[in-house]
Amino acid sequence: MEKRQKGKVLSSLNRGNDVTAYGVIVPGLPGCLSVGDTLAETTKNAEEVIGTWIETALDADSTLPNRLEMVRANPDHAGDAFAVIV
Repeated sequence: MEKRQKGKVLSSLNRGNDVTAYGVIVPGLPGCLSVGDTLAETTKNAEEVIGTWIETALDADSTLPNRLEMVRANPDHAGDAFAVIV
């Protein structure tokens, strides 16, 4: 299996609690999201889905959008905490 090159991807983190799981949404990669019961599990899962999303886009010769200004301007993500997943 080919080793993936690591990069930085802006992600929106939704905190979990006793009732709901943690969630990561990658606004710059449409449809790319991950969930987990802990923050560590969620970020590990996010690394995998981000890699798969990017590989699929590259296989389809798609461009890879990800502009911080575009994400911050989106009202769907108002108040979200952002992290860079590498």
